[in-house]
Amino acid sequence: MGLWFSLFRRGAIKRYDHIMSLGYNCEIAYQLFKHNRFLESNLFAWTNIPSLDTPIDVLGDLSAIGRDGYLAGNELYRDAATGIGFHGRARPSELANDPAAAAEDVRELTGRVAFLKDKFVNAARDGKTKLYVVKIRGDETDVFEKLNRLRSRLTALTNGDRYDLLVVTEEKLSAILRPTDGDGVYYRAVPFFAPDESVAGKHKNFKAWQRIFDEFRPLRKLRQTKHYKFEDLS
Repeated sequence: MGLWFSLFRRGAIKRYDHIMSLGYNCEIAYQLFKHNRFLESNLFAWTNIPSLDTPIDVLGDLSAIGRDGYLAGNELYRDAATGIGFHGRARPSELANDPAAAAEDVRELTGRVAFLKDKFVNAARDGKTKLYVVKIRGDETDVFEKLNRLRSRLTALTNGDRYDLLVVTEEKLSAILRPTDGDGVYYRAVPFFAPDESVAGKHKNFKAWQRIFDEFRPLRKLRQTKHYKFEDLS
């Protein structure tokens, strides 16, 4: 697929210094990694986000993330102020009987999220090309109105820097919305999203994501040094 796209649709390829997920969950990050064999760490890559309203609100005040601490769930830590779910080094349920280890996991998460917030803002304003990718649930309402608000937030955050926005939906929602590309916003669809609880599972949807990330590519490859748990499943 990648070679065919490179040979016959070379002019359609778009390349970026930064490709950054805005949620709503880890599937974008996972598919980026599967396609490129590396992933640039970013604030919202490995998260679960309640709705499209969440990044709109959070991008207006990134200081809210971590402000009130994190609540331990079963699989994720939920940010108390924004509702965003973050992965710790371990599942919170695995540390339920070890308060010291649980506290250390939260300390690590707090420091990591603070670092990624700074990195996210710096990347937004570094003068380099960037693509923000947002995945929209099928039950989301007022999609275009919310996307306009999201773009306003991104425009303010990037402080005049050029950016593109890639909106990924399921095909059934795309058929209802009938969106068209324009003004740095691109709409692409996949037949279905992976289940929220298993974005790294072996679902028969990789080729649809591959077509998207054949078109939207990193400008350069980074050296991958981190081992992800899901690599054991691939």
